[in-house]
Amino acid sequence: MSIFASFVATVINYGIYYIVKDLTEYEKHQTMTYKLTSMIVKTVISQFINTAFIFYLIQVYNKRPYLSSAGLVIQVSTLIIVHGCISIFSNALDFPYWFRKFMLWYKYGYLRYSRSNKNKEVPTYQIRLNKDYEYPIFDIAGRYSYYLLQVYTCMFYSYLVPVGVLAVSIIFIIHFWIDKIRLFKLSS
Repeated sequence: MSIFASFVATVINYGIYYIVKDLTEYEKHQTMTYKLTSMIVKTVISQFINTAFIFYLIQVYNKRPYLSSAGLVIQVSTLIIVHGCISIFSNALDFPYWFRKFMLWYKYGYLRYSRSNKNKEVPTYQIRLNKDYEYPIFDIAGRYSYYLLQVYTCMFYSYLVPVGVLAVSIIFIIHFWIDKIRLFKLSS
């Protein structure tokens, strides 16, 4: 049950991030720094409430022992590990990058040379090609808010789950290398 709850909390956190990202677009910020700062603060607060605080309130409401098989210690340990593994998996595979590559192949490779379009010339302009082939921007606000959320969650429960600090440290080392590759090889 705790794996399912951790998975649901992680999916809700991803949803919260995209909702906050869309809502931040409607605000009138003077600079990009103010916009990113606003987005990071809102994302971290809402995801922390969803992740750490809700697990604590459920534990207080159910009045189970902390060290039982369905207790808070097991749930938080599972939450840290599942959230870290899902994040590592989704960042390592980088679904938006590969989806964009597939769409470019479909648009400029398959459609251009298919039988129905063999005699037709597909007009391509340099501005459109630049936009299509430019690498996506590295999402610094999303990564920063993820790191802050993990640190806050780990510190909130560090008295009960001291191994969580070690788990988060290992997850951060893996994320460092994944982010380094994504920033320098797959982003503009």
